[in-house]
Amino acid sequence: MYSNQIRTRLLNTLLKLVCGERVGEVINRGLFRNITMMLMDLGPSVYEQEFETHFLQVSTEFYRAESQKFIECCACGDYLKNAEKRLTEEMDRVNHYLDPGTGNKITNVVKKEMIENYMLILIHKENYGLVSMLCYDKYDDLGRMYNLFRRVTDGLSYLYILPKSSYL
Repeated sequence: MYSNQIRTRLLNTLLKLVCGERVGEVINRGLFRNITMMLMDLGPSVYEQEFETHFLQVSTEFYRAESQKFIECCACGDYLKNAEKRLTEEMDRVNHYLDPGTGNKITNVVKKEMIENYMLILIHKENYGLVSMLCYDKYDDLGRMYNLFRRVTDGLSYLYILPKSSYL
């Protein structure tokens, strides 16, 4: 009886902490690390079933909502900076308190929700997309786009499908 209540409360607390950290709150990373290590000590399948699966699902929802909001209001370069920042933050979480096996899984979530799903929009965004970056010598943004797109399978091929008339 108490087991389900404890599991639910532990999961909700951990997910709340991650969500809080994503919006700028400071959390006790040492305590979080101890809890994830405890779950791993109980077995990798325990960590996966009791935390990681839920963490990845909540992360997908978070990054889907954030990317939808940002793609509408931000210039391409600003959007790309945010995506780059979010990838770095997730790897920082893995390095500090998540199991290393979670690293590829969470970066795949961020890549899919923030980059892969919006590559064409980012390229063709009027007044802010690839053509604008080329015309206005936005080398940092172009480099950022290249580095983020190359993380996605066949991502760089999207940069080659731009019709020549777009940048003449």
